[in-house]
Amino acid sequence: MWYKTDLMEQILTSESAKQMIDYVSPIYGKSRIGLWLFQVIGLEIDDVKTICEDIFDQIFVDRATWGLPIWEKEYGITPLPDQTIEQRRTQISQMRIKRPLNPKRFEKIIEALSGVETKLIENTAKNTFQVNLYGDVNNYDEVVRRIDELKPAHLLCDIRVSDVIESETALNYAIVSGSCEYSSSIVSEV
Repeated sequence: MWYKTDLMEQILTSESAKQMIDYVSPIYGKSRIGLWLFQVIGLEIDDVKTICEDIFDQIFVDRATWGLPIWEKEYGITPLPDQTIEQRRTQISQMRIKRPLNPKRFEKIIEALSGVETKLIENTAKNTFQVNLYGDVNNYDEVVRRIDELKPAHLLCDIRVSDVIESETALNYAIVSGSCEYSSSIVSEV
């Protein structure tokens, strides 16, 4: 404020109100009603500034609070109930780092998603690689979608799921083969 009165110092507590009063005639420094109008309007503007700063903070992972679920949804992360905000931020930050996707890392990502042992075999045919999943995959469609997202666009993917089922009478071994086009069929059953 470039000028002050005792009444202004009593009424004006809002930073925005103190800035606004500088743009009007000094006569308002003596008007109780005018000063209270500036104060009320200033409080509302202060609230809007606070909300805008908070929304701006949600853009950055290291400052996000209520925006963390949006970030987690973007990267397909399901937070654990006992995770702190800092642990959740770290998990999101690690997902944002672009790392080279070598076959071992590809296997680890698919193993984490499917929950079964995974083996990647390169160059099974021209521009083709094979992903073998050893076990019962409950979220097969999600695994296929994720493989399709991760694989280079110029390569084809042959997905094979094999599951060993033991019973008292026989040992059944089934191999299911599919590709990233969401098709699958039984190849053999012994």
